[in-house]
Amino acid sequence: SLDLCNRYICDGYREKLSKTVQKLAYIREKLRGIGFSVEDSEPLKLTLDATSCGYTGEELAQYLRQNNIEVEFADCEYVVMMATPENTEGELDRLLFTLEHLPAREKNIKRETLSLKCKPDAVLSIREAVFAESETVALKEAIGRICASPTVSCPPAVPIVVSGERIDTEAVRVFEKYGIEEISVVKNF
Repeated sequence: SLDLCNRYICDGYREKLSKTVQKLAYIREKLRGIGFSVEDSEPLKLTLDATSCGYTGEELAQYLRQNNIEVEFADCEYVVMMATPENTEGELDRLLFTLEHLPAREKNIKRETLSLKCKPDAVLSIREAVFAESETVALKEAIGRICASPTVSCPPAVPIVVSGERIDTEAVRVFEKYGIEEISVVKNF
């Protein structure tokens, strides 16, 4: 299987990858030109702020699914899509066409202003917390407990609380914003 993989990579993969990256750059610019807020991200990812066109990320993801396009991630604000060199030009053209024909909406989605800069107290070292006995609890039960293993959302894919830090009410509000309902905490601490 490694020989087949190496042959696959040597047989034009670099060119296919370059072509896909160029096509996604073109799609990003076309979408920006019609009013989408397109986040700068990795070359093979397309990250859209759905609220810029009057949708939540989940609503935009559902619209795309109805058009046979599956997203990598969606939340209340964003949709993230991942392309590969195996996506055909036709598939990428269909993605652009589908987004260009998204039914217009008033841009009245209100963003919750919430500070994402929690300042939790470090109680244990990361190592101590990761190797401690842990349990998963409902988010509301985690207030005052010590994080054993971080839980993240994408975007921003940054831990809200890291291992060894005390979970406070501000952190819980941020977890809730991203739909996180449970967290791993240090047991008996």
